[in-house]
Order: sequence, then C-alpha cells, then structure tokens
Amino acid sequence: MVKKIMRTWKRWAAFFLIVMMLTVNLFPALAAEEEPELKGVNAYTLTIETTGDGEVEVNGEGVVQNEAATYTIDAGKKVMISVKPADGYEVKEMLLDEEPVTEDVFIMPEKDAALFISFSKQEAEENADQTEKLSEEEIQKKREEIKKSYFPSSKFRRAKKTVYLSVGREIQYNGYSTNYFEIEGNGAWCLEPARATPGNGYYSTQDLDNQSDLARAMYYSVSAPGESALYEWFGSEGYWQAEDVWSGSPVAPYDIRFAYCHMFLSWVYSNFNFDVAFHGTSIPYQDWYQAFKTDFYTKLDGIRNLPAPPSNFTAYVVSTGNSSQVMGGFSYEPKGSVELYKKSANPELTDGNSCYSLAGAEYGVYLTGHGDVPVATLVTDENGYAF
Repeated sequence: MVKKIMRTWKRWAAFFLIVMMLTVNLFPALAAEEEPELKGVNAYTLTIETTGDGEVEVNGEGVVQNEAATYTIDAGKKVMISVKPADGYEVKEMLLDEEPVTEDVFIMPEKDAALFISFSKQEAEENADQTEKLSEEEIQKKREEIKKSYFPSSKFRRAKKTVYLSVGREIQYNGYSTNYFEIEGNGAWCLEPARATPGNGYYSTQDLDNQSDLARAMYYSVSAPGESALYEWFGSEGYWQAEDVWSGSPVAPYDIRFAYCHMFLSWVYSNFNFDVAFHGTSIPYQDWYQAFKTDFYTKLDGIRNLPAPPSNFTAYVVSTGNSSQVMGGFSYEPKGSVELYKKSANPELTDGNSCYSLAGAEYGVYLTGHGDVPVATLVTDENGYAF
C-alpha cells in the first residue's frame, strides 16, 4: 500500500513539474508577443497618400509597417519605394512633403513625413500629346478665342512689334517650375504653364487694353511699375502670396511671390481656368485647395478696385511659337525729372581755388530691380548743378 502511494505521489509531482515548466516558458513568450513595440527616439512616421490606380511598396532597413499606408522609420535611413501603376496608368508625380521625388530611394527626414504619389491614365497623356501637335493655325485660333472671351471690348492700340525675350533662372514652386523672364529690361511671365519654355530670341507682341483684367494684373504684379502702389494700398508687401500677413504670416520670399503672380496671370489669361494655372503642381491635391482658389478671386477683386494702368504703361502678350508658351510682358516709359546739386565738402579750401571746379562731374542714373540698367548721365556745370 505504501509503495502504491509513493508511485502515485511521484506521478503527481512529475505532472506539476511539467506544468510549472510550461508556465515559466510559455507565458513570458505570450507576454512578449502582446507587448507593443515602442517607437524609438529617432523613429518617425511615413504616410503614403495616392490618387489614381496603382500600388506602392515601402522597404528598407528597419522599416516597420504599422497600417496599410503608414510606416515607422528611423531618421537618416534609406527608404526604397516600389511603385506599380495599374494597367493603363502611369506615375504622374511623387512628392515628399510637397518636394519632388525623382528617384525610388530617399533618406527619411528627422520628422513625420508624407509621400504623395499620383497615378494618371495614359490616355489623358496621349490626348495632351495630340494637343501639342495641333497646327500653328489651330493653336492661334484657340488663343484668339481665349482673348475674345476674356477681352470682349479689348482693342489693340499698336501694330505688332518685335521684342527680345531673355530666359533667366529657374524658379521652383509646389512641385513644378517656371523661369524669371525679361523683355525690354522689364520682368515678364509665362501665361501657359503646360507648354514648353521658349528660348532666348526675338518674338512679336500684341497689345492689351489697359482696362482689361490681365493688363491690370500685370501692372500690379511683382517687379512691375504698379507694385509699390499695390503694397501701399494693401499695407504690406505680402499681397502676392497665399499666407495671410494679417494673421501673422511673414512676407514670402521673392521667388514665391513671383511664382504666385505667374499662376495668377495664367489663370486670368486662360479665362479663369484653374487647371491651366495649377498645371503640373501639387496644389489641386492639398486640403487647402479651395481656399487657394478663393484667394485668387479675392485678389482679382482687389486689383479691379485699383486705378487702371497709366497711359505710359502698355501690357502685351508675346507669341513664341506653336508648342511653346505665350508670355506676358509690358513696356513702361516713366515720367519725371532729376535735379542734382554738387557741393564741396571743404569750401574753405575750394572756394576761389582755380585748381578746383564743380563742373564736369558725371553721375549715372540707373533703373534698379532689373539689373541696374543705366537710363541717363548727369553732368554738373560750374555751379555744381545738373538736370
């Protein structure tokens, strides 16, 4: 009987020993599986946003997928993007926090970021190519239709003239770009963002009515004669920008304001077509897109309430060819006079001194803001006076 009890006790002891071993080894493992992974100090979230039809894969060292379109990635790590458009689609653009991404590898920034990828139908691109292949006559007809719809009472004052267009540096904005242009020593703007940038050269102009919206917009644009008057009326140099200076935003840099004018003038020229104005940019995909469009209408009302450009200002459009952009430019003949009086810094030494004369001193007069173009030279007489 004792032996039987001992055998039974040993069996139960062995059973409890096995249960304890399983408890020690199994439950910590289960706890470890259930414990959420903590986000590292240098780890940030990458969110993938897409439009159109296509798939996006994100790979790289230490990349952890949280949800279908969010990933945790350490700052400074390489992120590899695999983009797969659906049949009949292609990648239109990729933007990392509104900056263009031209390669399938980038470095994770030290902040949470959003990667925007737009898939577009190839058919639409083919249609765009067919539009570019229109004949010169068809292109010109379309442009004339725009002018007629936009300027119902416009009358051109002068015969066409030839001007030299100078293409300057590139200006980046919202995932797209334009250039700084000059015509007749004055700033000029692209009015058709979808078309190719023209080259340096001589092109013909067509004058606009100074009462038209486009002429007014040119007159009050950045680097135009009415710019200072606009700022005086508005109370700040921050008119041509989306950020509201009256809500505490600073005045945007020159390039941002120039690009804003470029989009605004393109919108006006195209009979207020936002697709034309924002071509190639990420603006239509932003949550502030509607507010941005409303801002255009507000600014249009503003310049409509300002005086029309003076008679010595002539706005015009410049045709640069079949597939290249129409440009907007102007000529301006400022009216005014300059008087100069030269005096000696040491009259006790120079007065009555035959070795010293106030006559013959030359002073250059320059048009600033456009490369310091010389416009006149003042030469003093014997009294130090020049006019």
